[in-house]
This record gives sequence, structure tokens and C-alpha cells, in this order.
Amino acid sequence: MLAGGPVTAAGQGDAAGHGGRFSFDIPPQPLASALDSYSAITGREIFCDGDLVLGRRSSEVSGMLTPDAALKALLRDSGFVPRVTGPHSFTVMPAPQGEGTGPVIASSASDEYQRYFAAVQAGLRQAFCRNPETRPGTYRLVVKFWMAPSGAVQHSELLGSTGNRERDRAFGAALQTLRIAQPSPAGLPQPLTMAILPHTSGADECFATDARQGVD
Repeated sequence: MLAGGPVTAAGQGDAAGHGGRFSFDIPPQPLASALDSYSAITGREIFCDGDLVLGRRSSEVSGMLTPDAALKALLRDSGFVPRVTGPHSFTVMPAPQGEGTGPVIASSASDEYQRYFAAVQAGLRQAFCRNPETRPGTYRLVVKFWMAPSGAVQHSELLGSTGNRERDRAFGAALQTLRIAQPSPAGLPQPLTMAILPHTSGADECFATDARQGVD
């Protein structure tokens, strides 16, 4: 499942517990890697400027927590705050002077970002569903990528492995086929990070894509 985006449900990760809580065990570490771990656990999409978070560290997050409570704990004393950009996506931005971590609140650019993130996720789903090797369903992966003004993926990184080298290489090739016709919003925080989680309901994430493309 392409998790965490505007067209999927929250709480699909296999670490989810009762009441929308997840099991967290994220020690203090560089903020970028802590956010990657958070994304992998919750399935939420994370958008941040890699240069801005360079050298910043996260706080420890441990125990059964809701995603919002865990994010607030992770960002404590980091100098950053979360801004909602979609139902299950957010951007991490420097906190205004005098503002603490605070609640997860909506950004004034939410609508514009949400439309763009939805286009990116739809493009990724289509790219991944074309190839049986990258078709979502049985593996977990977090991918980080940078979008060029042309709408193509300028650079990408797999954070970890799917457990299959051929599949990992196929992901790199699939990402290079992505093209987004919609212009990227001004000030788009990059890199973009997306978690791809195993199916928990047995539903085929690619079914709708196959139907539109006329695939048997």
C-alpha cells in the first residue's frame, strides 16, 4: 500500500495498536533519520527541507502513542513544528520565534501542497503498479526523492531494502519514469519521503490503476 497520502487511510502500518496508537521506539538521533523512522511506522508522508534539518536532532519517542503525540515528542526542542498538508501528510518547518512544538496545525499552503502531493502519489502508484517487481502488497519500504521543476524525479534514495535486490533496482528504474504535469508549489520542501507498507486488508492497491489502464 502506498501509505500516508491523501487517498489512503491512516493507521495501516502493521505496528498499529488499539485506538489508532502505534508502538514507537525511536532513540534520539539526527532529525532526518528520526522522521524517516516515524514515516515507516505510521505510514504518514513527510515533507521537509533536508538542508534545514541538517545538524538537528530529535528527542526520544517510546511507547504506544498516537501519531500526533509521537510527532510532538519527536520534534521537542528541535526548533521545528509540523504543518498539515493533507489528511495523512505534513511538512516540517522551522518554528516561528517564540513558538514551541505546539499541535499539528494546518498550513496556509495546505490546499496547494495537498493537490501536488496527491498528483505525486498517483504518479508513483501508476509507476510502481506497472511492474510486478514493484507492485505494492507484500513488502515495506521508505523512499526519499527530490522533484525537478520539470516534474521528473531528480534524485532518489531507498531507505533500507525490500529484501530483494532485483526489486530494489526495479524501484530505482520506476522512479525515473515518474512525470508530474502539475507545477510544483513555490517553496516545496524537499526531499519528499514516502512509506510503502504491506497490505493489511488483502485489498489490491493496484486494482483501480489496472482498471483504468485496461490491464487484465
